[in-house]
Amino acid sequence: MKTQIFALVVLVALLSACAPAPAETEAAAVENTPTASSTPAPTDTPTATPTPTMDLQATQQAEEAARKAEEAAFIADVVAPDLELAGVSADEGELIYRMDSPMEISAPEADTFYWEYLNNADFALKNYVFTVDVSWDSTGFAGCNIVLRGARDFDWDSQEMMMFRTLRLSGAPAWDMIIIKNGRIQSTVAESTNGAIEVESGDVNHLVFVVKGPNALAYANGYRLGLGTAKATMTEGHVYLTVISYTGSSSCTYSNGWVWELPEEGN
Repeated sequence: MKTQIFALVVLVALLSACAPAPAETEAAAVENTPTASSTPAPTDTPTATPTPTMDLQATQQAEEAARKAEEAAFIADVVAPDLELAGVSADEGELIYRMDSPMEISAPEADTFYWEYLNNADFALKNYVFTVDVSWDSTGFAGCNIVLRGARDFDWDSQEMMMFRTLRLSGAPAWDMIIIKNGRIQSTVAESTNGAIEVESGDVNHLVFVVKGPNALAYANGYRLGLGTAKATMTEGHVYLTVISYTGSSSCTYSNGWVWELPEEGN
C-alpha cells in the first residue's frame, strides 16, 4: 500500500513539472520581444559645387604690371617731351603725382582771390618739374596764378610765398614771379609780356616749371618765359593753384597736371 501511494505522488510531481507556463508568463514574453521597425530610405545629400580658387597673388601681380605699363606709356608720351623742353633727363627723378581730374577755381566778383592745394598738401616739394594746362574764363582783368613755394597752411596775411602769375591784359599777355609776404608784394623777381601766352577767354596755356632751390624757370606753350630767383631760404614748399579777379568775374581750370620729383643737388 505504501509503495502504491509513493508511486502516485511521484506521478503527480512529474505531471506538474510537464504542465504549460501560466498565461501571464506568456504575455510577458510577448512584451519583451523587440518589435521590428522600418529603416528610413537613404536620402540624397546635395554636394556643393566646387568654385575655382582665385590666385590673389597672381591677380595683384597682373594689376601691378598693368599699372606700370600704363605709367611707362604716360611718361614716354606726355612727361618726356616736357622734361626734354626743360633740359631734364627722364633718368633723373621720378613721377610722384598726377591730377585725377580738372580743377576749376572761380572768383565770382571783383577783388577776390581763391586757391586750392595742388595735391591736398600731402607733401612738400623741394626740386621738381610741374606741368599743367590752364584755361581761363574772364570778363575783366584777372589772373590764373600758381604758388610754387608756399607754407603747409595757407595764410595770405602771414606767410611768405613765391608766386607765378599770368595776367590777362587787353592785347598784352603778361606774366611775372613775385615774392609775397604778409599779404603784400615784397619783390618782383621776374616779369615780361610774352606773345606765347594765349589771352582770349577760353584759351588754354600749357605751363611747365622747373623749380630747384630758390630758382624757378617757367615755360608757356613750348617757349621759355624766364627765370625767377627767390630768397635763398625758400628751397621747399607746397604748391597752390589760384584765381584772382581784379575786375569782373573769372575762373581758372587746371588740368593734366603732374609732378616729376628731381633728386637733391649732389645726389
